[in-house]
Amino acid sequence: MKYAIIEAEIIDWLKSYEGERFHAIISDPPYALISIAKRFGPGQAEAQEGEDGRFSRLGKGFMGQIWDGFDTLEDYQKWVSEWAKLMIEKVLYPGAVCLFFGGTRTWHHLAVGLENGGFEIYDTLIYLYGSGFPKSHSISMGIDKAAGAEREVIGTRDAPGYAESNVKHGDQDRSKLEFPEYSKDAVTPDADTWQGYGTALKPSWEPIILCRAPRKGQTFASLAVEFGSGALNIDGGRVDYQSSSDRASATPQGECTSKEMAAIGAEPDAGRELERVKFERPEQKGRWPSNLLLSHHDDCQLLGDIITPGRVINRWKEGMKPFGNAAGEPFESEQMPPETIERWACVAECPVRQLDDQAGIRSSGSGVIRRKTGKGHQGSVFGAESRPEGTESATYGDTGHVSRFYYCGKASRREKDAGLETFFWKRVDTGYERVTETEWLSLEKKKRAKGCIHPTVKPLSLIQYLSTLVLPPELEDRERRIFIPFSGSGSEIIGSLKAGWDVAVGVEAEAQYNEIATARILHNLGMFGVKVDI
Repeated sequence: MKYAIIEAEIIDWLKSYEGERFHAIISDPPYALISIAKRFGPGQAEAQEGEDGRFSRLGKGFMGQIWDGFDTLEDYQKWVSEWAKLMIEKVLYPGAVCLFFGGTRTWHHLAVGLENGGFEIYDTLIYLYGSGFPKSHSISMGIDKAAGAEREVIGTRDAPGYAESNVKHGDQDRSKLEFPEYSKDAVTPDADTWQGYGTALKPSWEPIILCRAPRKGQTFASLAVEFGSGALNIDGGRVDYQSSSDRASATPQGECTSKEMAAIGAEPDAGRELERVKFERPEQKGRWPSNLLLSHHDDCQLLGDIITPGRVINRWKEGMKPFGNAAGEPFESEQMPPETIERWACVAECPVRQLDDQAGIRSSGSGVIRRKTGKGHQGSVFGAESRPEGTESATYGDTGHVSRFYYCGKASRREKDAGLETFFWKRVDTGYERVTETEWLSLEKKKRAKGCIHPTVKPLSLIQYLSTLVLPPELEDRERRIFIPFSGSGSEIIGSLKAGWDVAVGVEAEAQYNEIATARILHNLGMFGVKVDI
């Protein structure tokens, strides 16, 4: 596994790149979450254009980060189009599959920018995480404030959500952790009328844009053979069955067999004497990957595994018998081994729990069809079914919670700081400055940050799954290379190498993030990750 982290502005680097091309992209680019109040208000930096015409990122965006700031969303869209076009021209194989994270408020600008740059958008994945905190303004309190009506202060409250922890780790730029707690009772009549109204919803999902570089007139088959690009790794991305019972319920019971249809002809029972050939159904490898991804809440706990008795499967000794009377035929029973199933304690905000609670236990088919008449089923292509009334014929019978159909990951607060135990930061006007532990301990708490200071770190398990979804098979004549623009704290590099990519190349303009990424990669991959020059 080889990787490189290049410290550069993405457009500058793309213009100068003349190296080997890449098979895929996974990226978490800036979202341009420009403050609505600041977008047109005082203090917003004026747009500037360099000699090459691109727009400088000057205003502050997500969580006050300069790298996420743009003067207008139109500028952001043009900027996306510029680097998208360069990626297609200089970096990617034709048909290269790409995944770009976006923000719920601005991802349409990202999508349009990618399209204008030349990418073909095929789908949008939804990543549900459920751990966001609503940033809503109280309409009732705003009305009282505008009327000059002061509400009674009834105490103090901590900053919302996990702000204290986030401030210590550099996730939020707060000057204080304690705020006055005002009475919720309205003062003015208008405020009373609008009690309970706000301005925003709780953030609980992120879009992931799935797109491809132009195929340049080639078929998907020719792209795969010539470049190793253009395809999704469906089998690699299949959702594992929760247990052997779940697997058995989602596939036909008994052995799957078939006869050579061409040799049977149209005469009833013409194929009775032909030998049946066993085959494996693709579904036995897992459920087809979906464009909905779930994640347990940060506070959900994996309690351990529970052991349940295995089921008993009865099979006809000679397989299914659709051409003759199966009543009285010998069968054999197989006792499946005990099953190990994960047991979770999920908090109320967990998307997995919420989906399962709302949908309940769902069944798909009964698993058994009983013949209703003594004559049996009369619709057989190859002649009347001769099984007598009441004979069971095993089919699909799938029962369980709805979440079993989707990828379910687990976010970890600890993984973002793993390998960064010696990273101590001082908060300064321009961001952060790395300091010694001694100096850090002497600072006021509001001036401290520790560990990973990148605000949008993605779970490694999620990135590994997505990287597997775009991973080509092993190629004889070349390495499988994935490009990671805006590589940030290194999660995409770590996840893609764990997924099996041979080479992962990240480009990131912020020196502090590159320092963090290098330490996290070393911690997670150790000697298995080899840093190379590109």
